[in-house]
Amino acid sequence: MSSKTQFPESAFADDQEIETRARETDSLVIKTVCLIAVVAIIGSALGFPDTAGAIIDSLRSFVTINFTWYYALFATVALGLCIWLAFGRFGQIRIGGDMARPTYGRFAWYSMLFACGQGIGLIFWSVAEPIMLYQSNPLAPDGGARGVNTAMSWGYFHWAIHAWAIYCIVALCLAYSFYNRNKPLTFRDACIDCLPACCRRSSGLLIETLAILATVLGLSTSFGFAALQFNSGLDFISGIGSTAVIKSVIVVTLTCLTAMSVFIGVNKGMKIISELNTSLSLVLMAGMFVFGPTLYLLSLIPESIGTYLSNLFAMGLWTDAQLQVTGFGHWKESWNGWWTVFIWSWSLSFSPFVGAFIARISHGRTIRDFILGVVVIPSLIVIIWIAIMGLSPMPALIITAVLVSDRYAAGGWKLLRLALLALCIVFWITWSFLGYPLNLTFSHRTVWLSLPLATIYMVGLSVISRHLSVRLSKRNREFERIAMMDPRLHIPNRRLFEQRFASTFVKTQREQTSAYLMLLDVDHFKKINDNYGHEIGDYILLEVSNIL
Repeated sequence: MSSKTQFPESAFADDQEIETRARETDSLVIKTVCLIAVVAIIGSALGFPDTAGAIIDSLRSFVTINFTWYYALFATVALGLCIWLAFGRFGQIRIGGDMARPTYGRFAWYSMLFACGQGIGLIFWSVAEPIMLYQSNPLAPDGGARGVNTAMSWGYFHWAIHAWAIYCIVALCLAYSFYNRNKPLTFRDACIDCLPACCRRSSGLLIETLAILATVLGLSTSFGFAALQFNSGLDFISGIGSTAVIKSVIVVTLTCLTAMSVFIGVNKGMKIISELNTSLSLVLMAGMFVFGPTLYLLSLIPESIGTYLSNLFAMGLWTDAQLQVTGFGHWKESWNGWWTVFIWSWSLSFSPFVGAFIARISHGRTIRDFILGVVVIPSLIVIIWIAIMGLSPMPALIITAVLVSDRYAAGGWKLLRLALLALCIVFWITWSFLGYPLNLTFSHRTVWLSLPLATIYMVGLSVISRHLSVRLSKRNREFERIAMMDPRLHIPNRRLFEQRFASTFVKTQREQTSAYLMLLDVDHFKKINDNYGHEIGDYILLEVSNIL
C-alpha cells in the first residue's frame, strides 16, 4: 500500500483520537462544574438559610415580573409544535429508522410515561390545587357555583396537556438525535448541530451543564414536596411531629429507595415498577370513586373537562397583563407567580430528566404515535386522577404501601428485606429522637375505607406481579440460550461467539487488560462436505467441539 493511501486513514484516526480526547475533557469539565455548583448551592442553603431564601425569593420575583409572558408563550408554542409534528408530514417518521419496532408494549410504555412524568407533584397538587383555588381563581374570581369547575380546570391545565407538551418536545429532540442520527444521548449532541461551528464546543458545555443542574434542582423540588407530604401523613397517623430532622431523614430514605430502582435498570426495575404503579393508581382511583361521592364525581368530571377544554388556550395565554399597568414588586402579588410561572418553571427544570427517560424507552414509535402517547394518554390519566382524588385527600400510609410494593416487584424478597431494614432503622431513630410518640386514632371515614386497598390488596398485587416477572425472565433466558446454540448439533453458534467476543473486547478496553483469540481451521472442510455430505461435516464439527 502506498504512502498516499495510508495518509488519509492515519489522518482520520488522528482526528478521531483528538475528538475523543476533547470529549473526555469536556465531560470532565461538566462533571466538575456541576459538582462544585451543587455543593455550593447545598452549602449556601444549609449554612445561610435566610440569605439563600432571600436570594431565591428575589429571583422568583424577577422572573415573575419580567418573564410571565415568556412562560405563557413557551408552553402554548410547545403544544402547537406538538400538534403540527403529530399531524403534519413528519408524523410518519419512525424513531430508530423505518425498520425499527417498539421495544415495549403499549401498557408498559404508557405506564413508564406516567410514572416518570407525574410523581409526587401530581399526588401533592392534585389535592392541594383544587382546594386552594375553588374560592377564587382567574376564571371565577368570586368562586361561587363555578368555583369548583374552574378550580379543577386549572389543575388539569397545570398537570395535563401543556406540561406534557413541554416534556414531549425535549424527549422528541433527544430520541431523534439518539436513534435516528446515532448521536450520544446527551443534550449537547441534540442541540449543537443547530449552532455555528465556531461556538459548538463551548455552547455544548453550557447546554449540558445547565441541563444537569436543572435536573438536580427539579428533582430536589419533587423530593421536597415528597418529604412534606410523607411527613404530614406520618404526623396525621402517629403524631410524630414535623421537624427538619424528620424531613431530612425522609428525603434520604426516599433517595436510597429510588437509587435501588435505578440501579436495577429499566427492564427489571423501572418497567415493572411503572406497570405496578399504574395498576395501583387505577385501583386507588377506582376505590376513591366507589367509596367517595360517586354521583357527584360522575357529574363533575365531564363538566370540569368541558370547562377546561373551552378555556384551554385562554388559560395558556393568560398573563394578567393589568398587573403590568398597576405594577407589583413581589411574586406573591401575582396569581401567576403562585401558580403558572412556578409550575412551568418546575416542568422546565424537570424536562431534562423526563425527556431523557422518555427518549430511551420510545424506540420504534412513529413521531405521531410518540406525541399522542406522550401528550394525550398521560393527560387523560391526569385529568381523571385530579377529578377523583382532588376531593379525597389520602394519608401517607398509601405511599408507604406503594414503596413496599415497588421494592418487592423490583427485586423480590431480597431487595424488600434491605428496603424494610432501611425503613425500620430510619423510623426507629426518628421515633426515639422524638420520645416515642404514639397516636393510633383515625378521624376520617375515608382513611378506614382505604386501609385494605392501600395495604393488603396492593401488596398482594405486587407479589403476583413479581412471580409473573420471574417466570417471564426465566422464559426469556431459555429463549436466549436456545438462540445461542446450533439447532442440529447443540453446540454454540456464531451469535454466541460474536456476543462473547464483543463482551470480552469491552472488558479489556475498560480494564486495560489483554485477551487472546484462537481460531482453528479444519483442512479441506468444504471438500468433506461436498464428497461425503453435510452429516459427516457436522459429525466432524461436533467431534472437534467435544475435544475442545
